[in-house]
Amino acid sequence: MIILDAVSGMDDVHFNGKDVIYIITLVVSVLGGWFSMKAAIEKLKHRLENVDNHLSECQIDAKEDTLAAKHSRTSIRKQCQEDMKDHSELCNKRIDIVKQDLKDFQKESAGEIKTINDQITAIKTDTSEIKGMVQMLIAKSKD
Repeated sequence: MIILDAVSGMDDVHFNGKDVIYIITLVVSVLGGWFSMKAAIEKLKHRLENVDNHLSECQIDAKEDTLAAKHSRTSIRKQCQEDMKDHSELCNKRIDIVKQDLKDFQKESAGEIKTINDQITAIKTDTSEIKGMVQMLIAKSKD
């Protein structure tokens, strides 16, 4: 009650010029701060929108780059497989040529070897005949 009596005792509130200036300065400062804060918030919102747009563009670019890399890797793998297939076909052709050359060489060599064996057999036969004749001559001369 004492507080109410103290407040109720103030029937007249007097403001002098200095108080009015303080109040006006306070209101202007609060309004100025509020408007500047509002402007800063709008700037930040605008910056966040720009960052969000830039992030979206970067994500799209990254997705495109990822797809391009994936397709590039796939095309490189396909190209390597085609190259390996071409090289294996070429190698198989060369192997077939070498096998055929080897068969031809074996056929030619077989004929030459047969001829050489026949000649050796003929020389052995002649040598055996000569040896037999020499032994007969030696035997006759001993008699």
